[in-house]
Amino acid sequence: MIVVGIDIGTTSVKVTLISQVTPNRHEVLHSASSKHEADVLSPDAMYSEQDPAIIRSSLETCIKSMASHVGDEVMQKIEAISICGQMHGCVLWNSESGNTEFYPHSNLITWRDQRCGEEFIKSLPDPENCTPASTGFGCASLFWMQRHKSNILDDYNCAGTIMDYITVNLCQSDTPCISTQNAMSWGYYDFCREEWNVRILERSGFPVRLLPEIKRPGVVIGPLKFDWCGIKAGSRILVGLGDMQCSVLSCNPNRHTAVFNLGTSAQLSVISPLETGRAFYKEKKLDGTESRICVPYFGRDCLWTSASLNGGAVFDRFVTEVYEWTRLFAASVTKEDVYRRIQDDAASHHDKPGATMKITPTIFGERHAPCLKGIAENISVGDCKIPRIASEIATGIIRNVFGMFLGEKDSVFDDVREVWGCGTPFRKNKLFRTSLETVSGLHCAFDNEVDAALGAALFAAYSSS
Repeated sequence: MIVVGIDIGTTSVKVTLISQVTPNRHEVLHSASSKHEADVLSPDAMYSEQDPAIIRSSLETCIKSMASHVGDEVMQKIEAISICGQMHGCVLWNSESGNTEFYPHSNLITWRDQRCGEEFIKSLPDPENCTPASTGFGCASLFWMQRHKSNILDDYNCAGTIMDYITVNLCQSDTPCISTQNAMSWGYYDFCREEWNVRILERSGFPVRLLPEIKRPGVVIGPLKFDWCGIKAGSRILVGLGDMQCSVLSCNPNRHTAVFNLGTSAQLSVISPLETGRAFYKEKKLDGTESRICVPYFGRDCLWTSASLNGGAVFDRFVTEVYEWTRLFAASVTKEDVYRRIQDDAASHHDKPGATMKITPTIFGERHAPCLKGIAENISVGDCKIPRIASEIATGIIRNVFGMFLGEKDSVFDDVREVWGCGTPFRKNKLFRTSLETVSGLHCAFDNEVDAALGAALFAAYSSS
């Protein structure tokens, strides 16, 4: 079986083609990625929007590049298309336009959107068996549109994530579908009943007519209705998935393994039986201050995760500042030179005793605490050195995520015996590897790669076998 996995990210798209050799073994035939540069300039700095047409064009360019590499014969054997991508975001479209190509659409309001301020979020109704909505969540964005730009909603009859927009177009379906994974990321999704909080939403004037149908991961929403970039019509189209879940799936962890994915942001995740999540939402009324949540995963499992906004971008910001200062005195120095020197010098100081400084580098705030700022404390004379600061920033990033996850006193982490550190910063920077080992106190492995496009493809292959 040959399947293609697609990841529609915030800055790029990626496609991965795999061949399932046996039920538990696969071969990657080809991967390709491309930056889509789909951001839409807005006069309001609080807005974060993208053009779905540009995203689709970049995706099709990527698939055509893959087709030129593997050949028509392989492309025509593709049996399934599985798409994951940026969660939370919301795009509107009109499936009744009579258009034979992709449906007319609005801009995509991304997960980074900040138009729903603190007072607006407080004005929204409390959800049932779900985490409270936050700015950038699909339902919060639709609430905002209903209250501030309701005339725009009149032009459309469907809404979903960018993955849902692509999948329904490939099927030429007039009914939008969303997976449990992405429904949870929209807000107002009942984790226990696997349905929208329709009555709560209706009472608050929410445009419930736009809500997509909820499907479990693995559901085939239709066949590909036309030949697409070398893929023959008839290939199965699976309901869109969350990139976080697919990233975790790609490295195939078990319930004794925690996955720490470090990129621009950072996530620590642990797989658990679905019933632990249902008990969590039934027993506790959430108020939005929780630093760890439970989300749908695959099959009868859920995923406990703490998602921090402060990951590799924090360290990169520090390096950028040092670089800006350095080039005032040595214009020929590159940022990569500065990064390499900081890392090498900091690594040699990382384990030296006597350091007292502690840095909590939460400079971007957190979803559960948007006003949170970074803190540096217990600074001694010996701490005022760039290598020492760099070392503590790396440790602080890891420590912050573990603090978010372990803040709740329960048994979710009790069975974890190993932590897998995944992501470019772990490969590039020894400080992060050492910090993960120190903070976790567990055996750590760094040879596992997370790849959402691969995870999407693997799930399609294994769920069909």
